[in-house]
Amino acid sequence: MNKYLRIFLMFIFVYIFMSCKSDIGVINTTDRKLKIGVTTVPYGEILQNIKNVFKEDFEIVNYIDYDTLNRDLVNGNLDANFFQTRDYLNRFNLSSESKLIEITSVHIEPLIIYSSKYRSIDKVENGDIVYIPNDFINRNRSLKLLEDAGLITLVEELDGSYIVISNPKNLVINQVDINDIPDFFNISDLIVLNTNVAMENNIDPREVGIFYEDSFNDGMKFSIFVTREDMKTSIKLKEIANYLNSYENFKFINERYSGFVKPVF
Repeated sequence: MNKYLRIFLMFIFVYIFMSCKSDIGVINTTDRKLKIGVTTVPYGEILQNIKNVFKEDFEIVNYIDYDTLNRDLVNGNLDANFFQTRDYLNRFNLSSESKLIEITSVHIEPLIIYSSKYRSIDKVENGDIVYIPNDFINRNRSLKLLEDAGLITLVEELDGSYIVISNPKNLVINQVDINDIPDFFNISDLIVLNTNVAMENNIDPREVGIFYEDSFNDGMKFSIFVTREDMKTSIKLKEIANYLNSYENFKFINERYSGFVKPVF
């Protein structure tokens, strides 16, 4: 073979090899629009503000059902999601044998006891009806909040779940899907609800919240931006994560949610 032809072919081989090597460990998604699943408040609003302020081009997909958000991410229908706490993600990964991963933490929302009947937790009466979420993480948080309010006493099981061992006011505690709880606000005595779901349904913590979870320093309750293992090196997702932890987003969260949603960065 001609010496110059061999040199030329070797140059081409080295060029192709180095080009491939430079892409190892980096997911390049610049040629398509990312899809990020959210629940509307505050997650969708926060991401929409990121789009507006930083002129980022990605698609926000609104969901109601929490489990679908994670399943669609696992199945590749989404590139990331933003709706859950560390506790919730850990439980999902454990129960589904998935490997979704946290990109960054963003904010925290306290669980709150709401009432259309009482203005103080001390006014709760015997036999009052209470609604709490039925998923493992939020059920546990809700029961713990009722215990912190002095209404019940709990014991922890081996699997981490709580059971009620003392209920001196004979509260009737009903467990339903978290998105159905707002429907019971005006026909029950108490509901225990996440701040985001309350806000989505125009239940104002300032007006009808009567007892608050002390969770602002609890890292397991931080709301996080999540993706799959194969997307963890996506340059675009890292950019969005940086924007989520920016001063502009810090200011937006504080002004928009009046302290009921707090940045953790």
